[in-house]
Amino acid sequence: MSRLCIRTSCLLCCLLLLCCLWIRPVVSASRSSGAETSEAGVSEPPIRISVSIFENTGHSYLAGPLSLQCPASSTPASVLELLCSYAYLDSVLLEGETLLSITADDRVYGTSDDGSGWMLIINGQTPDGLSDEDGSDPADENLQLQSGDVLEWIYRVGENNQEVVSADGYAARGGGGLDKTLWQSEYSNLMNRACSWLKSSCRNAEALYTLGSAGVAVDHKYLTNVLREIIDSDPNDAGALADGILAVSFCGISAENISGRNLILELANCPDVDRQEAMLALAAADCNNYSLPKGSSNDRSALLNVILAAQNEDGSVSSLRGETGTTLATALALTALAPYCDDQAVRTASDRGIDYLAAQLDPATGGYLDSSGALSCKTTASVITALSSLGVSLSDERFCPGDTNLLQLMFTLQLDNGSFSETPDGASDIDATEAAILAMVAQKNSHSPYLLRSPVTGSGSPVLPTSEVAAESSEVSVSETDSEPVAGISFLFGAAGLAIGILLGAIALFAAVRLMKRADREDETKD
Repeated sequence: MSRLCIRTSCLLCCLLLLCCLWIRPVVSASRSSGAETSEAGVSEPPIRISVSIFENTGHSYLAGPLSLQCPASSTPASVLELLCSYAYLDSVLLEGETLLSITADDRVYGTSDDGSGWMLIINGQTPDGLSDEDGSDPADENLQLQSGDVLEWIYRVGENNQEVVSADGYAARGGGGLDKTLWQSEYSNLMNRACSWLKSSCRNAEALYTLGSAGVAVDHKYLTNVLREIIDSDPNDAGALADGILAVSFCGISAENISGRNLILELANCPDVDRQEAMLALAAADCNNYSLPKGSSNDRSALLNVILAAQNEDGSVSSLRGETGTTLATALALTALAPYCDDQAVRTASDRGIDYLAAQLDPATGGYLDSSGALSCKTTASVITALSSLGVSLSDERFCPGDTNLLQLMFTLQLDNGSFSETPDGASDIDATEAAILAMVAQKNSHSPYLLRSPVTGSGSPVLPTSEVAAESSEVSVSETDSEPVAGISFLFGAAGLAIGILLGAIALFAAVRLMKRADREDETKD
């Protein structure tokens, strides 16, 4: 009887060990079968794209910037629907691939007769089929995204929402006298290309507010890095303060509380403000109609007086005391003075400045030259900005002696990569590109590019410690199929089965050995 038990136990042990060895091939075959099905079917590996949705009424993000993993066959419309499913947006209204409206936080951002509407930019350019005039998205239902694509939906505000009036009662002068036909539809693509190059080439406060004026969003890492620089800036540097105020304001953040700093009060009390800093400081204060305390060192009256006192007899403006007037300084001064032209003294100074700019135009090139006698992109662009801010048409015979206006002339300095060179045959230049973008914004919108279309009403930004590591973009991952989770579960079950089989085999083997020893003792007793 004992011999039979031994044989039975040994047989059971062998069977259990065979089961253990059989489990792993089955699990492997199951996983391989899933992979083959994925390869044999129409499914493909998911793609990763970058997405942001920015609205210009409050200068805020409705979604993103974030990194999104989505199916390989995704289109812009399916990405919007995906964002709705993840509750980034309340809902979207689509007609095919055309975006009609987005609802977020119970507010609807839709197309309207005044020109408001959504614009889609993919990799810095509008895709084929995009009608830039009405702000609609591409109607091409076959437009499929590729891994690495950057999608930016921007809600553009119509002309009825562009007027900005300061608390002092001065209305932005512009729009009435401008010739709308000068801005051609293809210029929007050229501006998008310039913004795309600038965003990838420069990260500082000047670039940030330049991009913001054009309605171009930046990712979280870009914004965090620039905000940290602004937070660490010198409170006694009026130029840096003005740049910081413009940058945070165009990001939808109040400059009155940027990580605990009130840049407006710091600017109002900043010592030793020179003439050029006063021009930029006034533009920064006016960008969001900030209140400069009356009686402070740099209240609006003081800044205006500094700028007006900088004008020379010939109408030019000197950037520094004791220097001769320049076209660049005069253009910046006129841009800063534009919202105050209801004041007679300011209007007179502006008219004299315009006459000076007209006298400096080079009749041979039709533009403005640098000190070496070459056509200057930055100077030409600055004059465009000043004239557009003041409501002076670029078709005015004083500034358009031939068939080419200043805007068309400036575009001759744009390079294939989207950037602008300072002079003909020059290389990409950040300052020239920034000046060109501001000029395009001013001409397209018919007002100063330093004025927000809608006020920033937020309380400011959260405290951002300087030691904090810049955060990467937020990430959301969505798998097209559940093949990977299923494979993982199968592997876990297989591993558990293997462990149980080994344990049972060990128990059976131990029992067999005990029985064999017991049988041997019984045999010895019988003998």
